[in-house]
This record gives sequence, structure tokens and C-alpha cells, in this order.
Amino acid sequence: MALKEDRTGLEKKFYDLCEKLVPEAGLELYDLEYLPGSYELRVYIRNPQTKTAVIEDCIAVDRALTPFLEEEWVPEKLTLEVSSPGLFRVLRTSAHFAEVAGENVCLTLRERIDAAQYPGLPKSVEKNKKFVALMTGVHETGIEILIDEMKVKIPFENIKKANLETSLNHKEH
Repeated sequence: MALKEDRTGLEKKFYDLCEKLVPEAGLELYDLEYLPGSYELRVYIRNPQTKTAVIEDCIAVDRALTPFLEEEWVPEKLTLEVSSPGLFRVLRTSAHFAEVAGENVCLTLRERIDAAQYPGLPKSVEKNKKFVALMTGVHETGIEILIDEMKVKIPFENIKKANLETSLNHKEH
């Protein structure tokens, strides 16, 4: 499952290259975005143990990618940015969601939650497509969130955008 459509063209080539090179540096590829209009390639990496990346990690991946960016298929004007996914990391895959179960997420939905299906849903959530909620779990077709003690299921196809909302986290260990 991915919120973003399947990767194609140059983005797929960059993703395949990074999927090979980033683990060789002892890191994991969290995500990648290629913005063709501005020729920006953003590679998000992290250390599998710490779930973040330090500047040395970013430099190592940058150096590993540089020789490949000289190849003919790479746009001449390309700008490479290598960084950690950040505190407010984007959640695009079921694995991303599974990692943050028990934490708050900011969701932007394509369609509002069906209030008829969830009687008593707070008006602040019922009337908005964007809100913050505690994510309690991930299942095959979507996620489950907790809103005022009410469990609400959100299908992946209804999630337009999602990110970790660290300012409100209260994960219990």
C-alpha cells in the first residue's frame, strides 16, 4: 500500500538506484520524491536502529549517489537533497503507519468521515477533512484512529496526505 501512485519514469529509476545504494551505507531508504518541474531529487534516509539520520549519514549517501548522477539519463540541472525524514515525517506506506501506531497523526482525507457510520463523532472532525488523531492500528485496507474514545476506520484510499504529529505525541511505552 502506498498513498502515492506507483513510481514511474525518472522517479522509479532514482528509487531503484537508491534502494540499492542506501543499504550499502548501512542505512534504510525511508522515502524519495522527484520534482520534475524543479529538477529536485529528495532522498529521505535513516539509520535502522535510531530511526533518524545524522549529517554524516546524509553525506555518505550523497557521495554514493554522486557518480550515478553524471549518467546520461539524469537531468543536467538536478539538485540532490539527502536528509532524515524529519519529526513530522510523511506517512506513505503501511509500514510507515505501523511504525507510528500509538502516536498522533495529522490526516488529510479525500472525503469526510461518514458521520452516519460513527454517531457521536465530534463536529470538529465530522466537518473537516484535515485533523489530528491518535492512530491505534493498521490493517490490510487502512488504519484505525481513536477520536473521543471512538474507534474509526479510515481506508487507505481515503487518505490524501498523512504525517506524524510529534507536538501532540503521547505514546505509552
